[in-house]
Parts: sequence; structure tokens; C-alpha cells
Amino acid sequence: MYFFESPIDSLSYLSLNQSLKDSWLVSLEGGNIRKIGVFLENALRNLKPKGKVLSSINICFDRDKAGEKFLDQTIRMYEGTKITFTDKRPKPIEGKSKTDWNDILKEEKK
Repeated sequence: MYFFESPIDSLSYLSLNQSLKDSWLVSLEGGNIRKIGVFLENALRNLKPKGKVLSSINICFDRDKAGEKFLDQTIRMYEGTKITFTDKRPKPIEGKSKTDWNDILKEEKK
């Protein structure tokens, strides 16, 4: 499961990672991290009857101050649980104060 701030970032990430399989890419449409819990509950409810487990949760927020804040809040929100989050924010682009997955896709296309 991959969480993004916007739909364009999730589509850009998928364009860059076309071999991605058995994954859910979720746009939170901004920084509403409370939506993560709703999606996690839905995923667990749907996977359990199929004998599958949620193996990883990837945070793909923008690399900026807000993305850092969302990442920290998300990790704190689920402290003490068995849920492990991986920071999958894009690497910074030199000279930019903010980088998102659409920026990375545009750089790849140059």
C-alpha cells in the first residue's frame, strides 16, 4: 500500500514503477492523514478472507516541510502498533525546495 498527497503523484509513481504488482496506490487528496486509517481498515478487511496480509505501507508524500510533517504525524499516530511505515518520498532535486513524484517523472522524461 502506497500513500500519496495527490492523484498526479500516484500516477507519476506508477509510471516510474510499471512493474509494481499487488499494490494499492492511494491519494489522500492533500494532507489528510486520518484517511490512512480508513484505507488500512478496508485493506485488512479485504485481505484477511483471501489469506493475504498487508506486508508494507509506503509513505510517498512530497519532499517538503509539509510532507515531512505528514510523515512524522503518520508514524506517531501508529506508534505501538505492528504497522511499519517506509519513507518512499522522492529524492530531492537539486535547486528545488520541494520535490514530488510528478517532478521526478518530468526529470526522467528530459
